[in-house]
Amino acid sequence: FEFDRVFMYKWTVNWKFLSEDNFLRKELSLLLLFLHLLALIVCAVKWLSLAKTQTGARIGLLKTFETNGNMAKNQKKHLTPEYILFTLFTSNVIGIVFCRS
Repeated sequence: FEFDRVFMYKWTVNWKFLSEDNFLRKELSLLLLFLHLLALIVCAVKWLSLAKTQTGARIGLLKTFETNGNMAKNQKKHLTPEYILFTLFTSNVIGIVFCRS
């Protein structure tokens, strides 16, 4: 990532209500980055708990575990397409809300 990149105020859509001086401040970019990460973390916790209720197993980063901690071998329940689309669209909206362009 290039954290020193300065976005041009004339191309912004979300932040036109701010003055150009406020838009170009480094504090705003760091605040938006922090809020973006915070929103993704909060939603990830919710998404993982919803996935657990759908599949009956805890979903980790690389493996799927049963509720008792054993690795799931033949997981019969799968995530629904609606859940997957909801997760993708929600994370996309979070990215749009907190972007500086």
